[in-house]
Amino acid sequence: MSNVLQQLARSVKSFAARSQIGAFFSWWKDELLGCLPKALSERLSSAPAKIVLGQGIDGVWHAARVRGSKREAERNLDLSDVASVRRALGFLEALNDQPAEIKVLALSADKVLRKRLSLPLAAEENLRQVLSFEMDRQTPFKADQVYFDWRIIKRDTAQRSLLVDLLATPKSTLDAALALLALAQIVVDVVDTATGRGALQFEHTQGFNLLPVEKRGASGDPQARIRWILAASLVALIGMAMMQSLSARQQALVSLQDKTAEMQKAALETATLAKKLREEITGANFLSERKQKRSETVKVLLELTQLIPDNTWLERVSFVGEAVQLQGQSTSASDLIALLQKGIYVGNPQIQGVIQPDAGTGKERFSLQLDIREEAPLKAAASPAAPTAAPAASVKTQAMR
Repeated sequence: MSNVLQQLARSVKSFAARSQIGAFFSWWKDELLGCLPKALSERLSSAPAKIVLGQGIDGVWHAARVRGSKREAERNLDLSDVASVRRALGFLEALNDQPAEIKVLALSADKVLRKRLSLPLAAEENLRQVLSFEMDRQTPFKADQVYFDWRIIKRDTAQRSLLVDLLATPKSTLDAALALLALAQIVVDVVDTATGRGALQFEHTQGFNLLPVEKRGASGDPQARIRWILAASLVALIGMAMMQSLSARQQALVSLQDKTAEMQKAALETATLAKKLREEITGANFLSERKQKRSETVKVLLELTQLIPDNTWLERVSFVGEAVQLQGQSTSASDLIALLQKGIYVGNPQIQGVIQPDAGTGKERFSLQLDIREEAPLKAAASPAAPTAAPAASVKTQAMR
């Protein structure tokens, strides 16, 4: 589980280094620290104090309280005297009322192997595994014989290469040092190396951690906690901004939907009124057009009066739609067809039913239908068959007799 978390942390750190996220977090940290009181801001922004332990060339163990590149205090340690070790470390840890929570074991340069490697850029995603494969080629050791750590010095995207600073130490060397410190009840959080010759240069550790993941202490870097707090604050602020944005978008969407519904309702009402108006206009135009095209009833009656002979009288005249129906009696009902075909306002005469003789009058009883033609004034003026005006009284009906 620890290896998984370490790999995840390295992946996140690598991604941040490749992108602009690291620069953004640095800016974000500075902005947030600027909002704090000056004393607190200076305390949080200053480098954390740490206790660096190491063995000089004289074989004496030393412990120094270091902040950044400044050595604040130093004590010699007698690992065989646990009480004196506790007093010395207690003094260094509580100095200046600012606890130093990190203990670093600094190995001298003769106990570590440091080498720079040029690798393909794609190896960064699985760098630990790649370095394990390269260990026996690049060092005198196999991967299972050493503890190792690395730092990425340079990424060359143009050349697709990666420059890595590799630090390794034999497991036997580190395990012996850790066992010696354990006898003095000292647990370290970081195993690094120091530069310089002769006496240990405590203020110049290199930023590695050779300590196996399973052996690392729970105490951490105060700056790391600050970074986590800042990151959590950033995530919270981003979440709040997103929630506000979503809320505003939701409100805008609801308002837009309400307005759209109102506009759709108004458009539907407008369309309904427009349709009703078109129907009324169409109906009015239809009646007007039909009235203009259809021959007037008076003209039809006048023409029937002129075309029907004196030996015929009508019992009923009915206007049905675009036709006129005639019922009556005539001396020769069949001759009416030829006579009525000469009409201008009526035409297409057709006998309806059967012609029957009437015993009382001695005439033939008939029923026929004619189509009412559209107005044709020019035809009426030019037709030689158009009879001269005759009195309307010449139309004979049963009621007029």
